Amino acid sequence: MPKKKHLYEVDLMRCFFMFGVVLNHVASTFAAALGNKATPVGRFLVSTHLILHFPRFGFMFITGLVLFLGYWGRPEKQNWPVFWKKRYIGSGIPYLFWNGLFLAFLLLTSGSFSWNKWLTGWLEAISKGSQFLLRLIAGLEAPTAGEITMNGQKLSGLNQQAQVMFQDDRLLPWKTVLGNLLMTRPNWPRTRSSTTPCRSS
Repeated sequence: MPKKKHLYEVDLMRCFFMFGVVLNHVASTFAAALGNKATPVGRFLVSTHLILHFPRFGFMFITGLVLFLGYWGRPEKQNWPVFWKKRYIGSGIPYLFWNGLFLAFLLLTSGSFSWNKWLTGWLEAISKGSQFLLRLIAGLEAPTAGEITMNGQKLSGLNQQAQVMFQDDRLLPWKTVLGNLLMTRPNWPRTRSSTTPCRSS
């Protein structure tokens, strides 16, 4: 079978999307460190961060395209054990390693390193990632170590300044059915005059 032509355009798009992903994280870090986001600089950083969400999806698409072009029409390369071995060696093991190294760096620089904290944080990071972090910030989960502060105040319980939109229908298990309903309309029930339906003559 003749060798396929190398598509340098795909390489260019991969570089473009990878740069966009890195820039997205940089903008997010600076925006989070900025106290007042109502300033022109704050609005610029937040807008840049939101706009740069698209490279993540583009990077996933172009990665899938590269895999498709590399394996389509090549029965000799369609060996699934070898395929997954390459994925784990090339992506899985570095993901585990750099997560562990970064967490160790954070704990060491904060002076709170212990093997138990490191192992717990590492397992949470690789299994839940940013989803778990968002749950901590929203107050839906309590940290196993350390504390979360909001505007200099220690967060205890639900974060009233955070709003979470779940991907599926969700009820808060510590509230009754009525309590879950009242979260959407905290001023309900209103007076009878404001809730009486209009009648047509």
